[in-house]
Amino acid sequence: MHKTLQAVLLAVIAGQNASALSAPPDSFRDLAEKHADAVVTITVSRSSLRVLGAKVVEALDPLPLRNLIPDYVSLAFGLVSTVVYPLNRKTLGSGFIISEDGLIATNCHVVENPGRITVEVRSDRKRHPARVLGTDPRTDLALIQFEESGRYPFLKLGDSDELRQGDWLVAFGAPLGFKGSMTAGTVSAKGRRIGLIEIEDFIQTDAAVNFGNSGGPVLNVRGEVVGIVTAGLPLVQGLGFAIPINELKNSLAALRQGKEPVWGWLGVKIRDAERSGAEVTKVYGGSPAAAAGVEPGDVFLKWNETEICEAQDLFRSVLASSPDSIAGAVVRRGGRELKLSISVGRRKEPTRIF
Repeated sequence: MHKTLQAVLLAVIAGQNASALSAPPDSFRDLAEKHADAVVTITVSRSSLRVLGAKVVEALDPLPLRNLIPDYVSLAFGLVSTVVYPLNRKTLGSGFIISEDGLIATNCHVVENPGRITVEVRSDRKRHPARVLGTDPRTDLALIQFEESGRYPFLKLGDSDELRQGDWLVAFGAPLGFKGSMTAGTVSAKGRRIGLIEIEDFIQTDAAVNFGNSGGPVLNVRGEVVGIVTAGLPLVQGLGFAIPINELKNSLAALRQGKEPVWGWLGVKIRDAERSGAEVTKVYGGSPAAAAGVEPGDVFLKWNETEICEAQDLFRSVLASSPDSIAGAVVRRGGRELKLSISVGRRKEPTRIF
């Protein structure tokens, strides 16, 4: 084939691939038929102790308190009677299988403080016992696994960095207990922070999500997981938030190996600079930033090879940096630019490995 013609064809193919995520599909039914069996509904049964004043229990419970005393332990403190009684409750969430041997990704808050975990698969409608392998509360990620051995359908992970505003997405889960549901929408925005967890870089979508969608996958039109639903806003339509899958890949790999996810740490508070960059508003004592001579008012312009246009760029770059590695940074201080070498620290993780 003539080299010029070959180059033209390759360029056309590349253009088609680049626009594949944003091309409006005729239907999402192929996505549903091919991938829904890898989405699961997670039920968590928890037993806990509830402590209430006697008058509160008497008012809330349909039975007279005197008939319930044998079921409770009563303790008297002066004139206030306190009862301690068992409380059994169930919560519902979603997840998706990521490997043939039955590893399941979901939200940490879905399986937090678990009692008994069961997982329902659409193909057989049975509830299968599962166990927690590990959680990463900073990113709201959990990894669980079927206790029964077997071969399971699974979803492939995509590249969330490819997403652009306006690209099509579909979300799977069990909203309000309606298992096996799928909704469609677009990428409304990227890089959202809503103050829910410590590490946030959410994808905002108008695909409908509700209670029960938490932990479910968000897929692009190629059927690849690009996010995990983590939050919706009650009584508000068209505002759902998902964790980008690229943000979770390192954590998933670590949890699969029974290790603790590792995140880079700089030790500053930042905000978007007036023109471009990430402006430092506070430097924490004893932090890598303090050791490197970073000062409040400095504006980060570059972190290694990454241009810093806004605060989120620096946030993501530091997180992805290996602790104890040396990062080359460029900051603007006053009217001049300075080059700094920064020894990246390690964020203290509340990760739980089981």
